[in-house]
Amino acid sequence: MIRISDFWKEHRLPLIVVLTALCLRLVFMLLLSAGHDSVSMTQLFSDTPKYIGASDYLFGKSQSGQYDLFLVGPGYPFFLGVLTGIFGLTFWPAIIFQIILSSLSCLLIYKIAIIILDNKPVAFIAGLISVVSLTSITLANSVLTETLFFFLFCLSVHQFFRSLKSDKWSTAVWAGIWGGLAVLVRSVALVFPFVMILIALIYPSRRQDSRCRGIMSRVLVTMLIIFGISSIWAIRNLAVHDTFVVSDTGLKAARIYLGAQVMNNERGGRTWELDKVRDSMYESSMIPIHAGDYRRAQTETLDFLMYSFRKHPILYIKYYFRNIWDNATAISSLQNELTPDFRWISIIYYPVKWGYRMPLMLVLSITGFFVLARRDLAGAACLLIIMLYFAALSGVTFWQGSRVFYPAQITQTILAAATLLFLYDFAVFGIKKIRSILDTNKKCAIKDSNLGPAD
Repeated sequence: MIRISDFWKEHRLPLIVVLTALCLRLVFMLLLSAGHDSVSMTQLFSDTPKYIGASDYLFGKSQSGQYDLFLVGPGYPFFLGVLTGIFGLTFWPAIIFQIILSSLSCLLIYKIAIIILDNKPVAFIAGLISVVSLTSITLANSVLTETLFFFLFCLSVHQFFRSLKSDKWSTAVWAGIWGGLAVLVRSVALVFPFVMILIALIYPSRRQDSRCRGIMSRVLVTMLIIFGISSIWAIRNLAVHDTFVVSDTGLKAARIYLGAQVMNNERGGRTWELDKVRDSMYESSMIPIHAGDYRRAQTETLDFLMYSFRKHPILYIKYYFRNIWDNATAISSLQNELTPDFRWISIIYYPVKWGYRMPLMLVLSITGFFVLARRDLAGAACLLIIMLYFAALSGVTFWQGSRVFYPAQITQTILAAATLLFLYDFAVFGIKKIRSILDTNKKCAIKDSNLGPAD
């Protein structure tokens, strides 16, 4: 029988990560419960009623959430529907479940870092960064999709890198299953399989030529499973709405947000007028939806984007990269809605900031790439590619806070951890060097004093 002391000694670091994460998220839930009940909690964010409406429609409780289900996909509505079916019309079980998933996600980040870098100090620091992430803590306590998606995506990436490092086909299969389920929660991961191909080509194990064919075969299996699971729901939408998509968030977000920025600029509108332009574009995009013509809505959105991009390519590129910068440097603001009586949380986390932006994590993660690249360019590149994937996707939307770039934490935390460890080692080296110089000077002074004055 394994003794508790031996188990703790062997798994101390990952246990510290997951238990600390669990405690912090539970403490925040207690603060949340002091000001909100299960009903008011669902009215804090505009997206939450959409998920609840989609869930009610999916489980046959209501007919009014048909478009909501088409918009957000089936993953999170199914998650909410199962839990409310078991525990009744309360969303605290969903929050508790998300807290557990969020804590396990921190553990998965630790494990992913171990697989890619084989460096426990970096992995532990990365896990702790994810543990104390205010974005992660607040999203775990919100009725929003990000926590469930992030957990499933972490599982997929973890199994994917295991499949690259071993000869087990089961890891490739599970990577595909978890990845496919993640797409059903948020379609933002739909094209990630193509990133998997790029990673497989540069991953360190790729250097072993005898395993190249097996590695690419497993990657292909993972891709096919992800696309297969996603296609099941897309086929359902084709049959019901005459449009082959997993959800309606991708192109529509580009039209309503990025397109609105371009149109507002063309009209000479000011920043504070952007809300009106965005809302107007949203209403116009909903006209075919209200008529039940989902296919025409998709076609009009695509036509608008193609026409306006040809007309204003420079503006599109300008706002696209501006949005990436804003989203990649955004700080968490959800706590202001969740726990308005505890404003000190924001002060502790963000003592120095510029509006709702603080580029510290971005600087640390980019620096971390160069730190890791000195010894392991391929591993550093894999981490950076995943972070850049979510950065690229974030360019189509604005004013969403840190939740848009949150999935990038899966590798951004690891890159930032490498920088922090480098700075720590550099500081220790500097202190030792200074002490060595001081000791040398002290010895010289003692030696000189022992010689005494000349006769």
